[in-house]
Amino acid sequence: MVGISDLYRSINAVDDLEAAKHIAIGRWLAWPIVKITLAARAVVSANAVSPANGVSGGILKRFTAQLGAVVRDCRLALRPALLPDRSTILLVGVRKAVTADDGTETDFFFGNLNATHWAGQSRFLSFPRIDEDKPGGDSLVSYLAHARLLAKVLMPAMLPPAYRLVRAMGRQPGGPAVGLGRAALILANFQARRILFRRFLRVSQFQTILMTYAPGRMPEIAAAQECGIPVVELQHGVFGANDPDYGWSASLRPSKERMPLPNRVAVFGSHFRDLMLAKGFWDARDVVIAGCAAIDNASAGPIASRERPSVRFFSQPLFHAVMRDLLLNLCREPVRLADFDCELVLHPEETDGEEFYGPLNRVWPTLKIIRSRGNPLPLIASADAIVACNSLALLEACGMGRLAISLTRPGGGGGLSDMMSDPTLEQFVPHVESSSDLVALLLRLSRGELDGQRAELSSLGKALYAAGWHSRMRAILADVAKEADRPGRSSADLQREVAA
Repeated sequence: MVGISDLYRSINAVDDLEAAKHIAIGRWLAWPIVKITLAARAVVSANAVSPANGVSGGILKRFTAQLGAVVRDCRLALRPALLPDRSTILLVGVRKAVTADDGTETDFFFGNLNATHWAGQSRFLSFPRIDEDKPGGDSLVSYLAHARLLAKVLMPAMLPPAYRLVRAMGRQPGGPAVGLGRAALILANFQARRILFRRFLRVSQFQTILMTYAPGRMPEIAAAQECGIPVVELQHGVFGANDPDYGWSASLRPSKERMPLPNRVAVFGSHFRDLMLAKGFWDARDVVIAGCAAIDNASAGPIASRERPSVRFFSQPLFHAVMRDLLLNLCREPVRLADFDCELVLHPEETDGEEFYGPLNRVWPTLKIIRSRGNPLPLIASADAIVACNSLALLEACGMGRLAISLTRPGGGGGLSDMMSDPTLEQFVPHVESSSDLVALLLRLSRGELDGQRAELSSLGKALYAAGWHSRMRAILADVAKEADRPGRSSADLQREVAA
């Protein structure tokens, strides 16, 4: 099976194709738009397993839908009563509510921006989760349907640039392949979403847009830039120096203004900032350290104590076959983990998780399976070890001083160091391939032989997650707001635009 790093290198190689740097649709370069979709599909395809192994056929469908569903009804722009009456912050992303023990609710990624610090000055447009009937915020889900309809109209106009791009990509040995129809459809969808979202923004008074996963929201970023509204992205997951989402080639730096990228990328800590700056594409001022609201909250709260050492396994949709095989093999080990409390935490998108892991119930009835719909950090904080393939849970464990163990596929690949293209991580995060290696590592943990590694994790944790998210974000938003170049407009001006 192809390693993630090898897959990323193949896709990134197109960045340096001179011919691809001159193909555009209007202001925007075509290759960056196509690249992000290709990268997402390639990772899904490379790590998918056959239906016989229990993979959900809806993973790709759900993933694609999450990238597209931003606005429920593009006619929102024609409703003056719903427009904000002053400059506000627009929050765009996946709504992920976190409820504390005292009942207060914040957002995993956005903290309590719209509850305290910017009360009455922010508005949330939610990328709804597929398994939620009523996601928080203004979940404007038919925006994607409108965009698809418009994309069909725009498709013929996208065929010429798509043809030139496909030809250019064909000259790259071993590079990614994409058909003419697929490339044209990607460009048409970009144009449709850009046009619709720009119409929405033009009748709003949003001062700044704060979003998660900017690579999947390039059309919305393009619309914001055309309206003079700065965009700040909040890091929401794992990435490495060669990740196609962020690891752009330095040869594209002169074309940066023609790429729909955020004005600032606010990362968790210095480790991620160094990764982004390593290839020479991003300017130092583009990448700022914000920390993580969820880590701040979890670190400030009490940690539940346990009588016995515990290990929690975090599943992931694209790698759950690897996890299931490991757990089944653990049951056959001569030395069982009888002295550990073992729990399996399902990913929120694993809608078929209980069924997929069903065989474990017969051979390991004491293994508790948890469906995590909220904040996973208390589960991480109260465990002695976290085991996953390349989940963000591993980095969160490091940030909270817990032992993180990365599970690789048989033959290697798929682990955290592979995902982040950073072999040095293996000094802090042990990588294991077999159940016997995992058992040996956990037994060393129970005997206190890994206590020294916990001290090293503390230093890594500070590099991964900086403290003080809310104060950092206030400074970042105040700074980026100065870049807004859109003049203020009166309510009469707004009404005329609405009428138009």
